Amino acid sequence: MNAPDSRLVVYYSDQVAGSNHASVESLFYRHLHAYVPVLVVYYDRQATRTAWLGERRVVIPYRRRGRMLEELATLIPLTGIACVIVRNIFSVCRNALHHRPRYGFKVFFHYSFPHTYRHYFAQPGFGFAKARKWLNWRLRHFLQMRLLARTDGILAISERLSAMLGLPAGLPVLPIHSGVDFSTLPAPAVYPIHEPPRRFLYVGTMDEQRRMDVVLQGFDRLERTDWHLDIHTAQEDFSRHLVANVMSRHRAQVTVHPAIPRDDLYQVMRDYPVALCLIPPNELYQVSSPLKLMEYYAMGVPVVMSLLPECLDLFGPDRCGWFARFTPDDIRRVLEDALDTPPATSHAMGRAGREIVMHARNYATMAVRLAEFLRG
Repeated sequence: MNAPDSRLVVYYSDQVAGSNHASVESLFYRHLHAYVPVLVVYYDRQATRTAWLGERRVVIPYRRRGRMLEELATLIPLTGIACVIVRNIFSVCRNALHHRPRYGFKVFFHYSFPHTYRHYFAQPGFGFAKARKWLNWRLRHFLQMRLLARTDGILAISERLSAMLGLPAGLPVLPIHSGVDFSTLPAPAVYPIHEPPRRFLYVGTMDEQRRMDVVLQGFDRLERTDWHLDIHTAQEDFSRHLVANVMSRHRAQVTVHPAIPRDDLYQVMRDYPVALCLIPPNELYQVSSPLKLMEYYAMGVPVVMSLLPECLDLFGPDRCGWFARFTPDDIRRVLEDALDTPPATSHAMGRAGREIVMHARNYATMAVRLAEFLRG
């Protein structure tokens, strides 16, 4: 295979080959390439050598990702690189900065989630283990910020990440929120099914940090039974145990389904009248940009959601969803409101949210801003 075009943007995706990650495939591989040539790098734990993975894709062995540029040099001349973007992995960023003086490319860091902080945050309790996690995080964070100060800019999951992490002052930062590739979506349902029981949809992670026990308690406190909750998650066993342990009155009205591929999931989403994006309002999620929230609305489905900044910024002013404080009683109250909302009103709310996502979180338009940022 011939080498890609000269003056490449090399994007280290921190994704396993074949993961079909939404922003990697849509924003970087597809839409950004319309403005600058892009080469996306994946990893594979079983790979023994760096190789092409089809057009404009490369896979490197996982254990060699800290030497990404040396690995790429076996396939392409490094003199043809305009900039390197590294998603989340600091060892890869360090490798790119090491080679920058010789080859003259720019280096950007894509901070899609504060994983280092999450490791500390996820440690329960306040004892010795927590203190050790805190010290480990502070040391790693100090070293990471010194590293980032040497880059040419940051792509951040939200405009609030800089303040939370204390990113180096004066460093150019471009928010890259979770978005949707409308060119790959099916059309929304002409009119979703609203007949009783009213169906709620939750898609995503079910773990202790998401505190879905609080959400299930809200459902269990409903006095009415004209509803059903469908959960699609990779954590099936955990979810079924959680439903069995938390819910006493309405256990039979919750069904746990396995995770399904994204394209199939869109077909599932489009038929639901209401979806859920209820996330704890802790410090970790204050800087989040929930992908499923954007996908629900892109399919025209209105959402019961938390009072998180991203939710309020996009959907609060237009009242195209229902907002709940993260307590069982308030979730119950808002679920009642959603159940009492006339179908025509609910349908209009979903279509209004779709227009917002199409304008503000469309990967096609986000790619234009990203290309300008990289050139600048």
